Amino acid sequence: MQLGRIDTRNDAPNRAYNVSTREVLSHCHKPEKAGEKMLEAKFRKEIESRGWMALKLLSQLHRGLPDRLVLTECGLAFFAEIKTTGKKPTLLQKHCHEALRKLGFQVFIIDTMENLETALAVIDRAVTAERLRREEFEL
Repeated sequence: MQLGRIDTRNDAPNRAYNVSTREVLSHCHKPEKAGEKMLEAKFRKEIESRGWMALKLLSQLHRGLPDRLVLTECGLAFFAEIKTTGKKPTLLQKHCHEALRKLGFQVFIIDTMENLETALAVIDRAVTAERLRREEFEL
């Protein structure tokens, strides 16, 4: 049996329907499309609900900076580049992200709700670990 063909045998237990390969593949796991504004608002709201700051970075003086600087308790800082689902950072943004990573900062690329949840989980774990470290060493 082939995709895109109708099985005309009457005794076929599972008849195929006339669907294209593209239609079949479109039902495979792929992230729900999300807009940049919606993702950025959700991210900011989640960060602020934890009592942290999600500062909007305006990059007139230094182009390529990520969209948000996240400042948490315990003095931790993270960067987040937020894109519409399927969009990728520009070459200039990639260079800037790499420079920040070389300095030891974590830069998240958020283009789906799944990526947003992952970024929040990583930040939560880092803050918890830093809190425990400070308690252990009485800092």
